[in-house]
Amino acid sequence: MLRHVQLGEHQGRVLHARAQAQAQLQAARAQAQAAQAQAQAQAQAVRARAQAAQAQIQAQIQAVQAIQAVQAVQAVQAVQAVQAVQAAQAQVQAQLQGGRAQIQANPQAHFQAMAQVQAQVQAQRQQVLEVPLAMPPFEQEIHLRGQAPLRREIAQPLLPPALPPANQPLPPPFGLGAARVVSQRQSQRQQAAVAGPSSGSLQVHPARGPSMSLNKRATKPLVVIDLTRDNSVSPYNAVAHRHAA
Repeated sequence: MLRHVQLGEHQGRVLHARAQAQAQLQAARAQAQAAQAQAQAQAQAVRARAQAAQAQIQAQIQAVQAIQAVQAVQAVQAVQAVQAVQAAQAQVQAQLQGGRAQIQANPQAHFQAMAQVQAQVQAQRQQVLEVPLAMPPFEQEIHLRGQAPLRREIAQPLLPPALPPANQPLPPPFGLGAARVVSQRQSQRQQAAVAGPSSGSLQVHPARGPSMSLNKRATKPLVVIDLTRDNSVSPYNAVAHRHAA
């Protein structure tokens, strides 16, 4: 009986040792698998880093190659530009030498050509000087460009017509506002008779036209405006100045 009990205890200890060994074996296997997975992950990370470094190095190599190609093209273009400049200089030098040879061979023709050029320049300057000062700036520009003929009718500013003495009747006005012009003339005569003679001078500016300068006794000049149907300038559209009664 005792022997059976000892045999059972021995078998129990063997089974416990076997189970403990199996558990340790499974734990070792799990540790080995985890270590293998970690090693594989590290290997993959190292491979990815190596590939990234290789791609970066390849990109740098391509950039250097592109820069070298651009520099080579620029060097070729610079050489071509220098050659073109040298060829142009040689051509100009040849033309100068040819011109000198022609001048030495026929100096009279050279002098005639120079005189013709000077005459053309003088004619152009004269055309510029003949631009009427009374023209607006846009008309001066058109005239200088040669797109419009010279308007000689306004080359000089319009002068106001001389008014007759106070004891002579004025010519009848025409156009629009005739009654207003007559009333303004009558009031002008009355004011001139009351104020008496005044010293005034009519000045003509080349760009602004006629202007009146009066002494302290004189009042502002009367401006008579008469518009005709064709919008042209009438002899009544002028600055009227005072006259003695």
